[in-house]
Amino acid sequence: MIISHVERMNNECLPKAIFYSKLAIGKYHHRKAQMRFRDILKQNFTFYSIQPKAFETTIEDREQWRNIYCLGCKFFEDNRKDKEHQRWQIRKRRL
Repeated sequence: MIISHVERMNNECLPKAIFYSKLAIGKYHHRKAQMRFRDILKQNFTFYSIQPKAFETTIEDREQWRNIYCLGCKFFEDNRKDKEHQRWQIRKRRL
């Protein structure tokens, strides 16, 4: 995941500065709070069962991060397959 490389960069690097910044211009849903790319990532980590607060400390150790990320991907994929199978069962019962 590219975000692990960006997080380990020096603070002066442009990709890291962009990662921590907010957009000055652009459209967003007016009834929702404006979110940064980083906020979206943390929200998506919940799908992978990765603790967003532990992200910055865990990412420093590449091996540990790789293991957590791979387990999270497997967790997400298993849940997706289970939900798809449940939907399939419901469709099958209707016929």
